[in-house]
Amino acid sequence: MKKTDKRFNLFIVRSPLQLINAIEAKHYFKTENNILCIIHNTSIVNSSQMNKLISLYTWDKIIEHNKNNQKNNLLKNVKFIKNLRKNNYCYLFSGDLGNINIALISSVDKVFCFLIDDGTSTLNLHKKFLNPNVKKKKTLNIFIREYRYRLFGINCSLTPETINYFTMFNILPYKKEKIIKNNFLFLKNNFKNIGVDEKKTVYLLGQNFVEIEAIHEKVYIEYLEKIINYYKNQQIIYYPHRSEEVSSAYNRLKNKNFIIKKSEQPIEIELLIKGTTPTVIASFVSSALFTLHQIFPETLIQSFIIKSDDLLSFQKTMKMLYKNQDPLIEKINL
Repeated sequence: MKKTDKRFNLFIVRSPLQLINAIEAKHYFKTENNILCIIHNTSIVNSSQMNKLISLYTWDKIIEHNKNNQKNNLLKNVKFIKNLRKNNYCYLFSGDLGNINIALISSVDKVFCFLIDDGTSTLNLHKKFLNPNVKKKKTLNIFIREYRYRLFGINCSLTPETINYFTMFNILPYKKEKIIKNNFLFLKNNFKNIGVDEKKTVYLLGQNFVEIEAIHEKVYIEYLEKIINYYKNQQIIYYPHRSEEVSSAYNRLKNKNFIIKKSEQPIEIELLIKGTTPTVIASFVSSALFTLHQIFPETLIQSFIIKSDDLLSFQKTMKMLYKNQDPLIEKINL
């Protein structure tokens, strides 16, 4: 099929946070002819939260890939990429650099390419994978991935120099890459009637450390108990991570001052629609601490430090995440 002369703008997202950042990018860059491309994964909760966000904002066209939340399928991916390749694009925004994202970025005709945040993974990507000064070593899996896509006439190699950033993080650019700060102005401007939280509630954001085998559940519960004691006599609303399993072990934490509440949408939206400025938002190294610090600059944001000795894995990653937290986020060692 012959391409048209009309240029579109493509937003590729795979998570609720990526979709929030795509919305911010759309309004910051004042783009028109916007195509939102949602790549679903196996998480039904992920898809549910994105679907709620879709209904709140207007796009010229929405394309959903893998809507049935199945595992990755190469032939379906190829058909999907070739369909998007029929258009010309001015801006391409991608929420991460998974296999299909790299194939899309490498294959479509675009003028500018920007990476939007998917939490703190942006820091890792910029430091290692997208640093043009670091020589990249291709693993066997990467070679196989690129070869499989090339069999179908799809390029799957990424040049770091082609990536720019629309990010909430303070990143120093390599060479000529553009770093544009995301201050979440659209979200803040659309929730202006924010009152004061008279109850001084603490919003504690859970993390899926147990599920990724970074920490024993018993140890994680002990940390939550220490946090409850830290905020003694204050009401705490605990929002589990969307992939966190709230087991029976959490029952011993529940009382009139500790309430567990599952969010049906991204925590940023959940807290904004309450109509009050939170007094305290806390977690460990959740990327939501960064976004919420931008959205609620007057709120006290606190990060509780997990000792390296208590971690089963990810010690270096956790150390890096704590180190790169905004200096205005208060770190607390229990």
